[in-house]
Amino acid sequence: IPNGNASELVFNTVHVKDAGFYVCRVNNNFTFEFSQWSQLDVCDVTEVTESFRSSWDGISESKLQICVEPKSQKLMPGSTLILQCVAVGSPIPQYQWFKNESRLTHETKKLYMVPYVDLEHQGTYWCRVYNDRESQDSKKADVIVGKQYRSGF
Repeated sequence: IPNGNASELVFNTVHVKDAGFYVCRVNNNFTFEFSQWSQLDVCDVTEVTESFRSSWDGISESKLQICVEPKSQKLMPGSTLILQCVAVGSPIPQYQWFKNESRLTHETKKLYMVPYVDLEHQGTYWCRVYNDRESQDSKKADVIVGKQYRSGF
């Protein structure tokens, strides 16, 4: 990492591309040790919701806060469903997606994606973000899958 040879890693301006996992290696002429891994999450400000912008002033940086909410969508069968939920906080938030009051097993990332939607994917989705201090639910997003009409049939 450029300028990453000090006891602290400082980002004067943090960018989305800086998100990821970091580890520090300390060494002398004889041996070396690694620190524990640290994760950095960065919210893209172009995606940030108004409620996040207005509430961020004066909030402790460690407070759990959703900055990108999932959006309602109308889709045609066969198209791709992409729902996104991004949160910041310390400890780093974890994610759990829900559909129609049921937890979606193994859907624990910021992005929920269905490559080819069908009528069965219609419903109300939301994401619960949590860490060992607190949890917060995103806004609910309605996903409507419409029938494809073709002329001549």
